[in-house]
Amino acid sequence: MTFKIEAAHPSLAFNASHFLSFPIAPGVWRAERLHSHDFRFSLVVESLLDETECVVDFDAAMKAAKEVLKRWQYRILVPIRNPNIATREVSEKEFVLVVKETVAVEGANAPTEETVERSITGPKSDFLFLNATNSSTEIIAARLLDEWLRELKDSFGISRESLTSVCVRLEETPGCSAIVSRP
Repeated sequence: MTFKIEAAHPSLAFNASHFLSFPIAPGVWRAERLHSHDFRFSLVVESLLDETECVVDFDAAMKAAKEVLKRWQYRILVPIRNPNIATREVSEKEFVLVVKETVAVEGANAPTEETVERSITGPKSDFLFLNATNSSTEIIAARLLDEWLRELKDSFGISRESLTSVCVRLEETPGCSAIVSRP
């Protein structure tokens, strides 16, 4: 018989900025404006009971989650595999993110399209790089799940192999969540 625990608490939250970029035709991309969310994190862990007759200690689950989420707080999430994003180091501590986008421009005779660039400059520590094409809530949730599993093992000695499954729910806005699970 397996058991499940759920860790969901208002303290399991972070604020981060992201945008999505989509191809709408060959070579034509649209990008959202950079915007932020107060993401809310929760997880469900399933396994057999351990020698203390627990799935996972709630305190360990919460501490591991808080440690991971702390690293995401107030960061700009950058999907480094997006073909319309370029990054540049300005100095040892400063960084520039450039987003290319094709936009409609009203012309004298007819609307045309042109590629424009938007840039964001800030301290390197403000950016968090994702090995992804977009910084979607689904991708963020998957990365948080992997980081939580690593933190649980590193800080509390609880390995992924001892768990039957783990499910993370990441709420972007009320009623809009991404859910990812790993066996």
